[in-house]
Amino acid sequence: NMYVNVGHPIVSVYHGLGKAFGTNPYSVSVPTGCETPFLVDWATSVVAHGKISVARAKRAKIPTHWTRDKYGRVTDDPNAIYNGGWLLPFAEYKGYGMQMVCDLLGAVLTGSRTGLSGVTEPPSTNGVFMVAINPEGFAGLDTFKLNTAELLEKVKKLPAEAGERILIPGEPEKESKAKRLKEGVPIPDDTWTQIEAL
Repeated sequence: NMYVNVGHPIVSVYHGLGKAFGTNPYSVSVPTGCETPFLVDWATSVVAHGKISVARAKRAKIPTHWTRDKYGRVTDDPNAIYNGGWLLPFAEYKGYGMQMVCDLLGAVLTGSRTGLSGVTEPPSTNGVFMVAINPEGFAGLDTFKLNTAELLEKVKKLPAEAGERILIPGEPEKESKAKRLKEGVPIPDDTWTQIEAL
């Protein structure tokens, strides 16, 4: 399965100034035939906007390669996003290319608005494109699951850098879920105060 989503402009294009695209998430999942999930789910910006919100709630500084302020200057202030700043695309021109793919599929192909259209009101403010591929049209579901499980097992057995583990996309989230179910979900004080005020 593949999913792309077009959000409100908050990310610049590669070498650009100002907001042009949303964080335009991209997601792919496949059946693995084993306990290890495979799920790629990322924003096409350096970080998801939510990470900026969390840093802001914690009153923490952010890495300087995440955002620019409204003048295009490097900043470690998460508030810059809320004062005319923007996020940067991940992986430079490669992330920018993924931003464009998401806008082309999630907006242009579906008839929704693009990040640059200037439309911010419903009914078409958030374009979505999804594709589901039936493995039976190719190798077959059972063969696909078997070969996927074999590939994931081989990847997990590769040597890792000192002090690191090799994880399959989706494993960090699986581990985080188990930890959150056991220990609870940490919430910054500012966020909890906002929740209580509702």
